[in-house]
Amino acid sequence: MKTTKDDFEYFKRKCDLWIEVFGLMSWNITYKHERLQSEWLASCNANYSGRNATLALSTHWKYIKTSEKELNKSAFHEVMELLLSPLYGQARSRVWDEEEFERAIHEIIRTFENVMLKKEEI
Repeated sequence: MKTTKDDFEYFKRKCDLWIEVFGLMSWNITYKHERLQSEWLASCNANYSGRNATLALSTHWKYIKTSEKELNKSAFHEVMELLLSPLYGQARSRVWDEEEFERAIHEIIRTFENVMLKKEEI
């Protein structure tokens, strides 16, 4: 099943929405609509230190029919990968830095605090 230009535009709008919700505005985001690995619906390639990322929607979906629900789910998934990219960077690092890891964890926790608790105090 092929994704359309309209699907791609919807995916980008939903990514932008989730980026705003989670306050990831300091990232320089590029979008691509291209064929990805056979099972992938979308992807996130993030360079944490440079704060650059590419969010891509695959032009071919193998097992799932495209729909607004599935496109939104894919957009959310890729933005969550972007949010968690500091941890991925730590895991790939050859040098363990506990202070940097703690900083990354707390940055993510603060993001969730701001998103989940902004409507009312629990």
